[in-house]
Amino acid sequence: MSLLKKKASCAPAILETAHEKAIKTLKLLTANMIGGDVPLQHIIDYYAEPTRENVIIMILRCKKMYEARIEVKRIIKLLIIQHNALQEV
Repeated sequence: MSLLKKKASCAPAILETAHEKAIKTLKLLTANMIGGDVPLQHIIDYYAEPTRENVIIMILRCKKMYEARIEVKRIIKLLIIQHNALQEV
């Protein structure tokens, strides 16, 4: 991502590829985490053009979704541990 920020212009093919991968990643993570795609479709429509700025924003959104996924897993694990501890009492 820092490479995209540093370069004044990127090759359109590279931007297109990164844009497509970001859309696929967001769709997959959204489907796994929240099951609905209404907010996701707004994001995809808003950043539909594969410009350097749009690709950077979409990659940042992918990063945030991955971080949220990690947090959700951590919370679920803690809930399971708590539930098991209560069952033992």
